[in-house]
Amino acid sequence: MQAIEKIINHFGGMEALWESRIIRVNIDPFRSLLLRIAQASPNGLPAISITQEYRDNGPPRAEIQMILEICDLGWFPYYYKNVFDVFEGVVYKQDSEGRILSVRHSMKRRLKEIAQEWDAQLEEIEYTTLSGNSPVANFFPPPFFLSYPPAP
Repeated sequence: MQAIEKIINHFGGMEALWESRIIRVNIDPFRSLLLRIAQASPNGLPAISITQEYRDNGPPRAEIQMILEICDLGWFPYYYKNVFDVFEGVVYKQDSEGRILSVRHSMKRRLKEIAQEWDAQLEEIEYTTLSGNSPVANFFPPPFFLSYPPAP
């Protein structure tokens, strides 16, 4: 994911992303790329979520999402969802308590291929604006139970 690494480095590197928790990059007036720190991967490794969103007369909708675990050997995708292809890929089969039961190696290989293809597409895009580090609250509405003013 060299394109993603370039974007992150543009905003101060991984340390800046860990501190701010989110980077949003506008691709065009309707699409944006959202980089977020995700919960730890099933292996307990740090993870980053990459989401391509579409906005048109309403809240943003996720079109493509990939979650990668970050380790010393590199970035490895373990979750992918594409609403256009109606495809969702999960590498780790887990029980109800989150323990890994099995690893789907064929899915792991497929997600690596998808990541390489998506990275090549992202390399070709000329970003309209790099809006930078922003708090999550600017992009996601609060849950309905938090949207009312607090009681006095």
